[in-house]
Amino acid sequence: MTALWTILVRVLYYALWVIYGLGLALVLVPRLAALWIRWRDRAPDNDRTLLPYNYELPRYFTRDAAGNADTAARWPGWDAWTASAIPADIGLPPHLIRGTLMTGLYGLEGVDNYEKLVYRLSPFQAIEHLSLVPTTYKLPGGAPLVLSNLSQNYLTRATDLRMADAELDVTIVGSRTGNLTTGEPYGHIAGTWPNYRLSFLNPEAEIRVALTYHGERIVWWTDLPGRYTHFSAFGTFEVTMEYARGTNVRDPHRPLRHPHKLHFQARGTVEHISCLEPFAYNWLWLPMRYLGRWFPSLKPVLYHHEVIIADGLEGGFVHARAFGADFRNGGGLFAGSVYHRVKHVTVLYDEPDPVDNCGGLGQPTPVYLRWDVGIKTDAGDLTYVATRTHPPAMIAPDMNQYHFTFQGLWCGVSVSGRGFGEYIRL
Repeated sequence: MTALWTILVRVLYYALWVIYGLGLALVLVPRLAALWIRWRDRAPDNDRTLLPYNYELPRYFTRDAAGNADTAARWPGWDAWTASAIPADIGLPPHLIRGTLMTGLYGLEGVDNYEKLVYRLSPFQAIEHLSLVPTTYKLPGGAPLVLSNLSQNYLTRATDLRMADAELDVTIVGSRTGNLTTGEPYGHIAGTWPNYRLSFLNPEAEIRVALTYHGERIVWWTDLPGRYTHFSAFGTFEVTMEYARGTNVRDPHRPLRHPHKLHFQARGTVEHISCLEPFAYNWLWLPMRYLGRWFPSLKPVLYHHEVIIADGLEGGFVHARAFGADFRNGGGLFAGSVYHRVKHVTVLYDEPDPVDNCGGLGQPTPVYLRWDVGIKTDAGDLTYVATRTHPPAMIAPDMNQYHFTFQGLWCGVSVSGRGFGEYIRL
């Protein structure tokens, strides 16, 4: 009995040391990583009017024996290009046109939506096409209805990605079983700075968009050479789009095709993210996933990226936080043609609404309708209250994207406008 008791005491002793070591690692590692990111980040020093050629090109891919992009191989990371356009005319049906082409997945369940990985498709073989077009529809009697029109497709890289390596020319190809059409482009981007051509298809809502973009200036969110780079280029769009089913619903019980074509100007961004992905992160996150089952409110990771567009003022912020350490808390604003660095951001969220988390598995996901933002810059403060304008666009159980309107003060002067963003709580 004495020997058994001695063994139990030793097991408990070593277990406490392991728990202490893990706790210390959770405290120290994020803070050391945050310091390293601040030291290595080149974003504050990058040019804000000229985009180097290599920054718009895909960075993470593998070549075959002929020297071409080998879409069937496992790639060391992924690239994503996103266009976000806000119509200049606030009275038009679309609030926002947002489309993404992504040559891989993030590698973490909850940020990726694994419910969409069909036919045993590996996350390392998948690409993503996303289209988000929140739109106001008119119902019989004139009542308005706002739908998010989210289309998200995980496709196979080997068969559905067309990508040049020496120029920006990327296409994701999908199929539409409804009319037996195959090999149809879901998304495309091509061009060189400052001019790009883009097109997106929302196959479920039957919305087609063609955009001609001219870039003017750049906000660099993060630039870690060889690991992670993210920037947004602000500019103007010429937009041509078609709602095949129209936006005026005459009979909600028998929706008929009343095509509605639009041509308008918009303001927004073209983003490029390139990210090294040496391994999948699910095994690393597994202990936190188990803890989350016992403590559902435990959400140690926050990522909030937001862009605002108003008369004479545009820019935004990134707030990335993990285990109490800020990896990124800043951004940039253009007031007229003058750039101001965002030094610090605080966000206060209202009570969230619980929503279905992409299939209803597990706990509902909290999504906010309103939030207060405080931004400190070298020229003064920007404060505003933001209000989401459409139903939550759930990209994954722990991620949503949104369009919003805002009102606030910039250096004591009233300002209002619109914006878009992405929110992750994991």
